[in-house]
Amino acid sequence: MADLYDVTAPKIAANLSVNSDLLLKTRALNINLSATLERSLKEELAKYEAAP
Repeated sequence: MADLYDVTAPKIAANLSVNSDLLLKTRALNINLSATLERSLKEELAKYEAAP
């Protein structure tokens, strides 16, 4: 199966708007926001790639 994206591509900074309560709670739990966003985006990309 072909990769969905180039995993070796460099990372770039991005500015996002996030619900403040959600952000505070995830920070309190030391959830890695970048890794979580990348995982979620990969899942969404896979859905689009799988669609007929």
